[in-house]
Amino acid sequence: MIDRAPAKQFGLPAPPWRVRWLDGATAVVGTDIGPDPEHPQGQVHLLDVQKGTTLWASEPGPWQVLDMALSADGVLVAVAEFADRGDTLATRTRVLRARTGQQVWPRPADEQEQTFYSKRYFPRSVAFTPDGRFLWSSGPVVIEGGEPVSRVWRLDLGSFRREDVLEQDRDVLDLAVSPNGAFVAIACGDGLLVVDADGGELFNQEQPYRVSAVVVDPGSTFIAAGCDDGAVRLVTADNKPGPLIRTPQDQPVTAVAFSPDGTAVAVVVEDGVGVYQVADGRARFPLAHVPESSTAVFSPDLRLLAVNQTMDDPSNAGLVVLDARTGIPIWQHVTEDRVVDLVFSLDGGQVLAGGATAGLTGYVHVYDTGSIRATRTLGGAVTSVVAGTNPREPLVGVADTERFLLTFPADTKTDEVRLRRRHPGLVTAIAFSADNQDTITGCVDGGVRLFRGSALEAWLVQCGGPITEVACAGEWVAAGGSDRKVHLLRRATGEVLWERQLQGAVTALAFAPDATRLAAGCADHSTRILDSATGAETHSVTQAGKVVAVAFTPDGTGVASGNEDGTAVVLDPATGEVRLRLGHTNAITAVAVSPDSRLLATGSTDKTVHLTSLAAPAIPPTPVTEVDFPAPVTALAFSSAGPLAVVTEDAVVTVLDPATAAPVFRLIHPDRVRGVAFTGDGALLVTGCDDKVARIVEVGR
Repeated sequence: MIDRAPAKQFGLPAPPWRVRWLDGATAVVGTDIGPDPEHPQGQVHLLDVQKGTTLWASEPGPWQVLDMALSADGVLVAVAEFADRGDTLATRTRVLRARTGQQVWPRPADEQEQTFYSKRYFPRSVAFTPDGRFLWSSGPVVIEGGEPVSRVWRLDLGSFRREDVLEQDRDVLDLAVSPNGAFVAIACGDGLLVVDADGGELFNQEQPYRVSAVVVDPGSTFIAAGCDDGAVRLVTADNKPGPLIRTPQDQPVTAVAFSPDGTAVAVVVEDGVGVYQVADGRARFPLAHVPESSTAVFSPDLRLLAVNQTMDDPSNAGLVVLDARTGIPIWQHVTEDRVVDLVFSLDGGQVLAGGATAGLTGYVHVYDTGSIRATRTLGGAVTSVVAGTNPREPLVGVADTERFLLTFPADTKTDEVRLRRRHPGLVTAIAFSADNQDTITGCVDGGVRLFRGSALEAWLVQCGGPITEVACAGEWVAAGGSDRKVHLLRRATGEVLWERQLQGAVTALAFAPDATRLAAGCADHSTRILDSATGAETHSVTQAGKVVAVAFTPDGTGVASGNEDGTAVVLDPATGEVRLRLGHTNAITAVAVSPDSRLLATGSTDKTVHLTSLAAPAIPPTPVTEVDFPAPVTALAFSSAGPLAVVTEDAVVTVLDPATAAPVFRLIHPDRVRGVAFTGDGALLVTGCDDKVARIVEVGR
């Protein structure tokens, strides 16, 4: 197993208790008071973790951070803190502006502390609602009128009015707001309590066991309650039981975490960490021996599980990263520094860890996970992405809003560039020749350009309007755009071989695998099959909306097209017969065909992907599988190895196993994704994003 040193590290006066990424470069860190009680250093910091600098820090003092939460928009950070007064303990909750550290609640005149007497009853959690309207928190158990009282409350972030939602005589150990904002799950000393978003009680599941940790799955379907009797109980918000998860030796559960796709739960107990299937409660692998750990987090891409302790020997501090499906350790860092909290970056490329040094000062470490193979930063937002099909020479082409085209090898971590050319206007389309020797671009200036290797353009053909589509096959280049024409050019010289006038702007182009036919999608709602040699139209089909995508099946026996009216058809290019017709409830945005030509994938603004068999098509067809997503689908791409990449408007790329429709990989971006492609060998996934970065990720063959 690899022992991986941090890529970046720096020290703090006191140990971090909570670390949270704010974006890909900065993180909010809340600390303990440090080694010297006479000079306490409890603080909240905003750190530039890439540069190792502090952007702001609160005034140091006796307040130790217990929990911390960021609002969904990253504007606010909520901090739960406590201070040891000697004979009593005090607690408070504050809301700060994440970028500046300015305290927005409570106002100094309104600031209050609660005094309590036992460290057992710390307030454990703060959580924002997804819409940013409320902050939920719990107070400690206090004695009022001789009776113990604890409160769960919420803060209206518009009026900054605090409202006590629950008042009870039992301690609250944890709480979690559902991702859909509909309810709050509360872990109590004698069971699980669930309230709706307005504070009304949904159910109170009193039990003889103590619930120490609670979390809600990403789909807001299941609550996972980690209990002192060694079980994790899955229950729905309306109190319907799900599978029961039992840990070895029934050790008390320390922490629970759902996988980002909601299909698995990580469970931390004294002896180690396990991952269990939500569907049936079964373990994925025997308990990984990571003793005395206290937290475990899944990577956003679903593949890794980071734990704040090392394998086997609890005397060795540090962290370990496991394969989330097998439990096999991938790498760890053994150190004298105890890890208290850790979190993956949004894209899964880094782990941020914070904790205590042997001298009880603080540190923050940043580790590269190895998930991101390479990144390229452009001058503007990425507008187009393409990957060459030659498996021996993985090549990537990207274009940006600054009118640049950039091509580079996909399988290198260096800054090697094969071609960098600025165009007179935005580059709207890119294509590589099959041998990767030539790069073809379409531009809004009406130009079709071919670049040979790293040289200046070999030729330029000026068309009658902005070019939106280009395609290359063998010795031919096809182009189309707003001039309502399809142009066929000789790849070697740029000679115009023919032009075909259509009734609307060209919106999609695709060559047949043998290059004998060309499919053209059009704004006039039609998909036309053209003879590549002559430009003659051999067949066509018309729907009720603009064509947005066309694709030949790899065996050449079908042409799939998707339309804005929500319909997709598969046409036999030889006979013109419609082999298949299917529909979505909203506009289709993308189509793709599996490498074995047996499966059609269609994506839509209705937030679904339909996987439909092409082996024995019927009209009307029944989708093999309908896969739901939280946001509209914008792009699809099959790997030569079989997996399907799905891009959605929420800046996520999800890679599915088409056989099961299960996600096998996810890549979360900081901004909208504009393109996706697999390299020819299927090993690398390339994405282009509005954050000006092209990312290359290993997904395996």
